[in-house]
Amino acid sequence: SGLVNLSPGDIESVEVLKDAAATAIWGSRGANGVLLIVTRRGTQGKMTTTLTEKMSVNFEPTRIKQLNGNQYVSLMQDELWNRGLETSLGFSIVQDLIQNGINFNPDYIYWREYNQNTDWLGEITQNALSSETNLSLEGGGERATYRFSASYLTERGTTIGTNYNRLNSTLYLTYRFANNFRVNTEVGYSQGNRDANYSSDIRTKAMRKMANMSPYVMEEDGIHRTSIYFTPESTLQGSYSSGGIYNPVAMAHEATRNSNNRNIRLALNLDYDIFPSLKYYGSFAFTMNTSDEHAFLPHEVTGVRHTSSDYDRASSNASDNTSLYVNNKLILSKSFHQHQITATGVFDLQTNANASYGSAVSGGASDNIPSTVTGGLIQSFGSGSSRSKQIGFTGNLHYAYANRYLVQGSFNYGAQSRMNPTNRWKGFPSVGLSWRAENEPFMETLKETITSLKLRASWGLNGKAPGGTFPSAGRFSTEANYGNQGTVGPTTMELTKLKWEIVEKWNLGAEIELKDGKYFLSFDWYRNLTKDLLQRNVSVPSHTGYSTISYFNSGRMSNEGWELRGNLRNIAVTRDLKFGVGVNLSTNVNKILKLPENVNFFQYSETAENERYAQTVSEGYPMGSFYGFRCLGVYSDRDAVYARDDRGNLMYDVSGTPIHMRHEERFVGAGDAIYKDVNNDGVINKYDIVYLGNAMPEFTGGLSFSVEYKGWRLNTDFHYRLKYNVINRTQMQLERMYGYDNQSVTVLNRWRYEGDMTTIPKALYGRGYNTLGSDRFVEEGSYLRMKSLTLSYSLPKSLISRWGIKQWSFSATGYDIFTWTDYSGQDPEVSINGGIDEYGNFILIGVDNAQTPRPRKVSLNMTVKF
Repeated sequence: SGLVNLSPGDIESVEVLKDAAATAIWGSRGANGVLLIVTRRGTQGKMTTTLTEKMSVNFEPTRIKQLNGNQYVSLMQDELWNRGLETSLGFSIVQDLIQNGINFNPDYIYWREYNQNTDWLGEITQNALSSETNLSLEGGGERATYRFSASYLTERGTTIGTNYNRLNSTLYLTYRFANNFRVNTEVGYSQGNRDANYSSDIRTKAMRKMANMSPYVMEEDGIHRTSIYFTPESTLQGSYSSGGIYNPVAMAHEATRNSNNRNIRLALNLDYDIFPSLKYYGSFAFTMNTSDEHAFLPHEVTGVRHTSSDYDRASSNASDNTSLYVNNKLILSKSFHQHQITATGVFDLQTNANASYGSAVSGGASDNIPSTVTGGLIQSFGSGSSRSKQIGFTGNLHYAYANRYLVQGSFNYGAQSRMNPTNRWKGFPSVGLSWRAENEPFMETLKETITSLKLRASWGLNGKAPGGTFPSAGRFSTEANYGNQGTVGPTTMELTKLKWEIVEKWNLGAEIELKDGKYFLSFDWYRNLTKDLLQRNVSVPSHTGYSTISYFNSGRMSNEGWELRGNLRNIAVTRDLKFGVGVNLSTNVNKILKLPENVNFFQYSETAENERYAQTVSEGYPMGSFYGFRCLGVYSDRDAVYARDDRGNLMYDVSGTPIHMRHEERFVGAGDAIYKDVNNDGVINKYDIVYLGNAMPEFTGGLSFSVEYKGWRLNTDFHYRLKYNVINRTQMQLERMYGYDNQSVTVLNRWRYEGDMTTIPKALYGRGYNTLGSDRFVEEGSYLRMKSLTLSYSLPKSLISRWGIKQWSFSATGYDIFTWTDYSGQDPEVSINGGIDEYGNFILIGVDNAQTPRPRKVSLNMTVKF
């Protein structure tokens, strides 16, 4: 047991190392022998060291301009005044106006704190410096080689309170015991430490915070701040308990959410040539992931009372995941005449085990001191564990004739423990054909021009299993619903007919390469048909004894499209000047072929709602569409609020009186938003909803360009999306003028007086329908973004070789520096990942919710190789 040192002479007893000139050998002695790690010096021995240092600056992106304190107070006055004109202004509103935020009474205790000009978002954002260091060592001799790499990253976020540190390290050791037997070992370790904001919506909360309110208690002069955070229990906007209202500056500086993640990977890979035509590859890998998170929310952030469950709330969560992966592969390869056959057999096995723990307490002094010490309370406590396994057998047969005609077929047969026993095993076949036309005899005269010409076609099936651990199993739990007696009852239904979600894929493609790869062009067409869609938490009739079932198979959907790629590589203009160009363009058309049985096809409330779009899915139409009202502007005066037909003529009721337009039950007034009355009934409601746009881009792609001159090199990469729509929900929330949230400076153009001509409706507290889901907030999102721009320079080898340096280079890179778009929001690159949510509803995609935008980033990089 333990480590033993062996001298070079000790290896005489090891036949395979008999002739090795080893400089050091370490071994671990055990019941099954000695495991050796050999560092060998041979005639080919060498070592290469590479050091890379990168420094980066993350710049806070351009922000939406918002109202200052004085403008905000004026807006609130408008909102409340217009509300008072429409309804009687209640005493509680007047009291709030005077005492809790929009006041002009110097005798009020918080008068100084509510008469400021605060840029809340500016208070919590910053430009941040990041650095990354990479080191790699590699070398070895004729039999043994090694490679070690390590990197350390420190990164500060553009929001105060966010930081990330990461350490990665990997060691590869390869030893050739014989010409036909090689062993590779891998040992990897990584650790990451992340400081995040306690609340993920801190930026959104900062954008909406009252601009006349101070983050800190003010000095007597009303100008200088103290170091004490101003966090009253309740404000006009609400409280932490009722609406999640808090002090964003205190949240950024005082609340903490720290997580640590560690990963260990051990792998052993075997490469054994049993016969010249029969090879074995084996891989055995063990991975362990652990993570823990500690969070603390002090009362200075929320202003809650000491009796609240959120008072000095601390939480702790931990999880462990271990996985074992085994892969065995046999490859048989035979060639005779112009025929070549390769047969592959693969066996895969993977097991995963997970364990988790979580708890939360309140009333503690910090996240490190148990609440019981300080008289705190346990708010929650729980733990869980799960396991899953999957196994697979794959057979693959590849046949080629004269290196021109190629046929490949495969069949994967496997099982997943998450499936029910009835449908646990499933087979997935695939077949592919290709023709390498450049090897045809009739192409002989074109070989100097056409390097490669290939046509290909393929078909195959893929499967997707449901998530979770044994979701098809029926579960029981303890309940207390039979008097005062404890009982055990079923909570989930056993799903004996749950099936795999199947995707059938077709692909046709062609590619051509000219002039030894200088010119390249390829085209692919695909069609993916998905059936037996897996849907979550599907509602079922109550007489079954359950409200929902965890999964259900229904519905069919297709995705069809094409992709075009082209490259010009190393095109020489002069001896020292070269350039390259790359372009790709793709399109995808999504279509619902069969509607799921459990989906609500038209999803909208019975009454029109502000800030909500309708969704509907129809057979033959794509997902990603949204529906709402057509906004035609603003009623400029009282004479404009009457209904008109398609020709612009006034409409009258049976008594001959002009019909006053209504939003649902409410008569519209001057300054309200105008919506198109589609059915000409004088009422704006759900029957006036129309198609407004689709979030799926017609085209996506990228561009790249490179120029090389002597030691200088310039590279650029662009990404684009064309012809798609975005719902600018951020604009909707910053122009609603409905409550006490701060708004965008665009509302300075709001309607205020009779005859005003504007596209921004009036401010109206808690009333009206001025922010219905309409085309007012739907924008064309097409953009072209420079993803990266890199300028690099390598010092001449003739200059650095005298110092034993193989390479010394410098580079500067800018990320997301420029974006060309007509979109008015912060970022047109919104998520277009759709699907069906856990309640069986289609997910509305293409929505800009003002999440943390990607920063502009500039990095400086230096690489030295010895």
